[in-house]
Amino acid sequence: MQVSEGMEISNDTARAGLDYSNDFRHLKLTVQDIDANIATQVHSTPLHLTFSQKDPMGAPSLPVVEATIASVHEAMFAGDLTCSDLIQAYTQRIEAYDQATGMNAIQEVMPDALDIAAQKDRPEWNPIVLVVCVQANYDTVGVATTNGAAALVDNFPPDDAQQIRALKDAGGIILAKTNMAEWAYSGTISIGSAHGVVRNAYDLQRTTAGSSGGTASAVAASLGLVGLGTQTGNSISGPSGFLGLVGVRSTIGLTSRDGIVPLYLSKDIGGPMCRTVEDAAKTFTPLVGYDPNDPITELSKEVDLPDDYTVFMEGADGLQSMADEVPTAHPDVISLFNQAINDLEAAGAVIVEDFNITGNTLGEDWTGYVQDIGPTVGHWNVNGIWVSLWSQPNGFEREKQIDAYLAASGSRFKSAREIYASGLFHPFARSGMESQLAEQNLTDLESFCGEGAETFLENPCRMEFRRNLADSMDAANVSVIVYPSWRNEPYLIGNHMPYANTNCAHIRPQTGAPSITVPMGFIQLTAGPPTRLPMNIEMIARSFDEPSLFKVAHGYEAVTKHRFAPPLFIECA
Repeated sequence: MQVSEGMEISNDTARAGLDYSNDFRHLKLTVQDIDANIATQVHSTPLHLTFSQKDPMGAPSLPVVEATIASVHEAMFAGDLTCSDLIQAYTQRIEAYDQATGMNAIQEVMPDALDIAAQKDRPEWNPIVLVVCVQANYDTVGVATTNGAAALVDNFPPDDAQQIRALKDAGGIILAKTNMAEWAYSGTISIGSAHGVVRNAYDLQRTTAGSSGGTASAVAASLGLVGLGTQTGNSISGPSGFLGLVGVRSTIGLTSRDGIVPLYLSKDIGGPMCRTVEDAAKTFTPLVGYDPNDPITELSKEVDLPDDYTVFMEGADGLQSMADEVPTAHPDVISLFNQAINDLEAAGAVIVEDFNITGNTLGEDWTGYVQDIGPTVGHWNVNGIWVSLWSQPNGFEREKQIDAYLAASGSRFKSAREIYASGLFHPFARSGMESQLAEQNLTDLESFCGEGAETFLENPCRMEFRRNLADSMDAANVSVIVYPSWRNEPYLIGNHMPYANTNCAHIRPQTGAPSITVPMGFIQLTAGPPTRLPMNIEMIARSFDEPSLFKVAHGYEAVTKHRFAPPLFIECA
């Protein structure tokens, strides 16, 4: 249907004329036929499943629902499991579930995954293995880095991203590339012109948030052992929060972004999305350290890096002093968060309430909130006016960085302006592209930040915010700040979720501080079929203090055990 002004539209149908149910999902795009396949107005219908839960593919290769790295390794060391068995089990689940349900989390299974697994089946090989679902903005040799965009279906990179190389060196097998929000523009929904919309594994009528929605639904549904996503503001924490996963955003400077399509390099980071804290720590460990191809990782040389982040997991004994921030939110989310605080306190954590980030150049406090809807994400500019750090004219940064990536890529397009002129993007991505290409000048940048800063370390406003965060935590004797990852349940696909409903995009992107998000329970929806939807608690630490995050997150997980599998995605038989 065409959507026109004045029409009443139900929650599960189109908004602004966009099709969120099936556009682009069944297309196999090539460079030659992209132009003919992209439409800007398509009709929308709710998703109706004809999929049978009972026996989608016959007997399973082996049970893998909610498998962990430890359980897989135990079976391998016992001689009961090979790498080939494991890859076959996950590819079976992808074939059984991903397109059959319309979840649409997977872009493509890596063509060499089974061959690599067979090589690791040799008796002399030490079976330490990760089977990884990787977001489509990571460079991986052999499969296009589409970034969710039809314009990049020919973008076959010459080498792997640094994090991919690190995981392979640690024994990892890259299983599949996952769908995402095009160009990572959206934190609210994962949709793009290359592969369509990703649906939430817990309720296929609902969004995953963005941009790492494909990795989130794939890992939640056990289509892979662990996952990698990327985050500028919301894109690891947000989808992890809606899919009941443990998502890790590292300190800027601790892990490399080389080979990841940039959004804003002053805020971009990549990291694990897993079903347990232990798996997140194991996946995270190989990723850390200096990379000459990403100069910001020079910062990692200034700290003593642990060889293994799992050593910081101490059960409930790892809990310590923390501050809680309670924003305005859905009553059920507030109830869950209050219970999470009670659980943390009962397990030995010392809770500091009414925490504020204090001090700035004009002598006023960072209140911790923006109009009572979430943690602060702003600063005083040189003219004494409060502005959001997200409202800065970031296109100055973005266009240059994307052009630099494209210049060295396998894509036929070598600039963002060429892609915009081609029209090869989903309508949902238009505003992001246009803001990226908007004319700007240094005077605008100076009025916002005092300098024409392009990089994280060159931005005086972010550096001040970073110092004030650490100073305020020191003054309150706080190790970790906690708050709900989201203030509401995931919206029905077709609604435009207000980005303000996330708490994930505020403090960490602007300060470079690390965070981890962990399941804190679920909310029960009573409208329509009874549905349990996960909700997460977010934790922030000082820069390079990931050990405290893993201590607290593992301690909380150990005493609550809130993670549960999405009911639709049972074992294959």
